[in-house]
Amino acid sequence: MKYLVYIFFFMTVSLQAQVVIKGKVNDENKVPLSNVIVSILNPETNAVMAYEMSDSKGAFQIPVKSTLSTLKIKASTVNYSVFEKVVENKSQDIQIQLVDEFTQLEEIFVKASPITQHNDTLVFDLNAFAGKNDRVLEDVIKKMPGMEVSGDGEIKYQGKALNKFYVEGKDLMQGRYGSITKALPNLHVSKLEVIENHQPIKMLEGVVPSESPAINIRLKNKISLSGSAKIGVGGDPFLWNSTVSPMFFSKGLQYLVSYDTNNSGEDLNNKFRAFGSFGSFDTYRYTKDTGQTLSMSATSTPGVDKSRYLDNRSHFASANFLVKFTDKLEMNTNAFYTNDEVKQSGAQSTEIRNLDANGNVSEVIKYNRKDENRYFKEVFNSKFTITKNAKDNYLKDYITINVSRNKERGLMLQNNDPINQSVLSPSFTLQNSLSTLIPVGNNKFANFKSIVDFTRDKQDYDVVANGNVNFPDEDLKKYGLLNQSFLDNSFYTQNAISLSWKYKKWTFTEEYSLLFENKRFETDLYGQNNERVWLGSNYQNDLTYNRFVNRLNSTASYKGTSWDMTFTLPIIWSAMKLDDKTIDTKNTKNAVDFSPSVYLSYKINNMWTLRGGSGYSTSYTPLSQLYDHYIFSGLNFTAYKGKIEDTQSINSWLRFEFKNPFNGLFMNGSLNSNYQEKKIMLAQTIDENGQTIIEALDRKNIANTQSANVNLGKFFSEYSSNIKGSFSVNKNKNEILVNESLRDVNTYNYVYGLQLTNNHFDWLNFTYDFNYNETQRKDMKQSTYSYGNSHNVRIDIIPFKAHSFIWKLDYRENIFNQQKFTNRFMDVMYRLKWEKKKIDFDFEWSNILNTKEYEQVVINSIQTSTTNFKLRPSQFLVSVRFNF
Repeated sequence: MKYLVYIFFFMTVSLQAQVVIKGKVNDENKVPLSNVIVSILNPETNAVMAYEMSDSKGAFQIPVKSTLSTLKIKASTVNYSVFEKVVENKSQDIQIQLVDEFTQLEEIFVKASPITQHNDTLVFDLNAFAGKNDRVLEDVIKKMPGMEVSGDGEIKYQGKALNKFYVEGKDLMQGRYGSITKALPNLHVSKLEVIENHQPIKMLEGVVPSESPAINIRLKNKISLSGSAKIGVGGDPFLWNSTVSPMFFSKGLQYLVSYDTNNSGEDLNNKFRAFGSFGSFDTYRYTKDTGQTLSMSATSTPGVDKSRYLDNRSHFASANFLVKFTDKLEMNTNAFYTNDEVKQSGAQSTEIRNLDANGNVSEVIKYNRKDENRYFKEVFNSKFTITKNAKDNYLKDYITINVSRNKERGLMLQNNDPINQSVLSPSFTLQNSLSTLIPVGNNKFANFKSIVDFTRDKQDYDVVANGNVNFPDEDLKKYGLLNQSFLDNSFYTQNAISLSWKYKKWTFTEEYSLLFENKRFETDLYGQNNERVWLGSNYQNDLTYNRFVNRLNSTASYKGTSWDMTFTLPIIWSAMKLDDKTIDTKNTKNAVDFSPSVYLSYKINNMWTLRGGSGYSTSYTPLSQLYDHYIFSGLNFTAYKGKIEDTQSINSWLRFEFKNPFNGLFMNGSLNSNYQEKKIMLAQTIDENGQTIIEALDRKNIANTQSANVNLGKFFSEYSSNIKGSFSVNKNKNEILVNESLRDVNTYNYVYGLQLTNNHFDWLNFTYDFNYNETQRKDMKQSTYSYGNSHNVRIDIIPFKAHSFIWKLDYRENIFNQQKFTNRFMDVMYRLKWEKKKIDFDFEWSNILNTKEYEQVVINSIQTSTTNFKLRPSQFLVSVRFNF
C-alpha cells in the first residue's frame, strides 16, 4: 500500500512541472481545420513526446512534461503544408495557420495506416491484420496489438474488459458477443473501432469518468445481410459439425438467428456466455450460481484446447432481435437454448504429505482414481430489454428467465474399488433489473436502481458405496446407496436512490440503498438397501438466512483533461440472522462498516496513462459455510459449523497503459495486492483414499496475494507482422490446517508468453505461440516445483489463389520431480476456395499422431496430482463453408 502512495505522490509532484500547449488550427481563410495531427517534438532529436488531433472547431490541447528549455510544434494533414515552430517550454496558446499545398506527382503509391486515432477512438483496418485463411471476426481480433481474446471468447483491450460491444453503434447481444465474433465474416467488416474510456450512458458523458473500453464494428454496407454457415461430416466414428448464423444490420433493425450442432469437439457454451464491465449508474448485475453445491468427484480437465478432449453431442439455438423505435428508444430480445452431452474419462495419482511440528514428513498419503463420467446440460434463457438512452434521460429495464437441468453420472475406481456416482440438478431463475436517470435541475440528476431475483436450486447426489467409501459414522456403511438432497430457495432484492450534482469538473453523489436477501437452505441424507431410509437429524440441515444491508454512499468524481478521480465513502449497516431449525438455535450479527475506496487516473499524454486505486472492505461468512451438519458431495463430507464472522480485505492496484497507434505499439501492465484477515479457518482431514472432511474452526488466519503482469504488442505494417509478449507473476500465501498440521504455504507461479504472426506474403501465412510456466509450492521445510512449456505453430501455404494447405503443430511439455510428460499433436487441412460462389471446401485431419491421453502435473496449496485424461482419437472432417 505504501508503494502505491509513493507512486501517486511522485505523480502529483510531476504534475507541477507539466505545461499545456493549446490553440487552434485554421486555414488561410481562418476556417477551422479538424483532424489535424498536432505533435510536440524534441527539437534536437525530433522524437514525438505527445500529440493530439484537432477537434471540429480546430482546437487542440496537449499536456506535456519535459525538462527541455524549448519544444518543437508540428502540425500536418493532407493537402496542406507542414507547420513547424520552436517555442519555449511553458504553457501557452498557439495559433496555427496551414497553407494549401498542391504537388503534382508523376506516380504515387498510397498505403493507408492500419491504425488511426481520433480523440478517444482508435480505428483498426481489418484488412491489414487478416490472413488469407481467416474467416470470421474473432480470427482477426486475435492478431491485433493491444487486444486479447481468451479461450472462452472474452475480448480485452489493454488488459481491460469491454463494457459494450456494438455493431454500427447498437448493442444487439447485450454482452453475449461471442455469437457475433465467431460467425460474422471478417470480409464484411470495414473497420473495428476501440472507444477508450467509454461511458455508455449519454447523460453521463463528460460527467462521470469510465476506464472501460468498448468496441464498435463498422460494416462495409450500412444495410447488410451477413453471417456464415458450415456443414461438415466425417469419421471415426461418424462425426458432424454444422452451423448457420444469418445476421441482418440496418438503422432500425438488427437480428442474429443461429443454430449450431456438432460432436467433433467444438465447445458451444462460449456462444451464450455474457461478458462485460458495468458502471455504478447502470442496472444492477446479480447472478446466483446454481448446480454447484453437489457434484461428482472427477479428474480435473487438462490444460489444452477443449477440441482435443471434448467428447460431445451439442446443440445450440439462439434468436436475438434489436428494434429501434425512435432515435432514443430501442428494445432487445435475446433467447437461447442449449442441449449438451459430454463424456469424460481420466485418472489421477495424488500425493499429500503430512508434516510434523518441525516441518518434516511424517506420513505420505497416496491414492489413485480413475473415472468414466457423462454430463448432460439443458438450458433455456431469455432476456427482454428496453432502453432509452438520451442526453436528457436514461432508462433501462430487463427481465431474465433462466431454466436449466443438469444430469451427471459416472463410474470411479478408487484404488481399484468401484464407486458409482450421479447428480441431478434442475434450477429456475426469474429476475428483473431497472435503472433510470432523471434531470432534476441545472447540473443535477437523480438515479433510481432496482433488482429483484428469485432462484430455486434443487440438487440430488447419489453414490453406490459398496463399502468403498469412508464415513464419519460407521453405521452408514451398511447402506448400498446414499442419496444427498439439497434445496435452496432464494429471494434477493436491492433498491437504491441517489442525487448527483455537478460543480465545475466535480460530480458529487449521495446514494442510499437497501439490500434484502432471504434463503431457505435444506439438506437431507438418505440410505437405501431394500427401502429408502432417512438417516436422521445429524445429516440434516434446515436453515433460514436473512440479510439486511443499508448503505449510505458518498461519491466525488472529478473528470479533467489529465486527471480522473473517484472517491467513494460508504457507511454500511448489516443485519444478518441465521435460524437453524435442526438444532433450534439462532445466530445474529449486526455491524456497521466503513469501506472507503479511491480510483485515480492520470493521462500523462496521448501515449501514457497511469491508473491506480485502493479499497478497504468487509465481508461476512456466506450461508454455504454456516451449516452444522454434514453434506455429502464429491465423496467428501463438509460440516462447517461456522458462525457469522467478518473478513477484512485491503486491495490495492496500479496499472499503466501505453499506446502509439501510428507505429502500432501497445503496452500495459499492472501491480495488484490483496490482503485478507479471516476469523474462520477451514480444517481438512484427508484419509488414505483421498476423501476429505471439512470443518470450520474459530481461528484467525491471513491470506495474502500479490501479482504483476506486463503485456506488449507491436504491429510492423511494412511486414504485415505482429508480435505480442506477456509476463505475469503471482504469489499466494495462506495458512492451512490439514490433518491437524498447521502450516504457512506459499505458492508461486510465473508465466511467459510470446506470439508471432506474419501475413506479408500472398503465398505464406505464419503464426507461432509460445508459453512457459513455473509453479512452486513452499510448505514449511518442503518444496515442490514443476515447470512446463508449449509451442503452437500454424503455417498456411497458398501455392495458388484457390488452394491452401494448413499445417498445425502443438507440442506441450511438463516436468515434475525429474519426470517429463510430453504431449504432441498435429493437424492438417486442405482448403479449396470457390471464389465465384464465395464457398470453401475444407478437408481436415485432426490429431494425426493419434495421441490418446494427455498427461500433466497439477500443484495447489495442499496436494500434488499427476493426471491422465482421455483425448479424442484421430479424426477426419469434410466441411462446406459459405457466407451470406
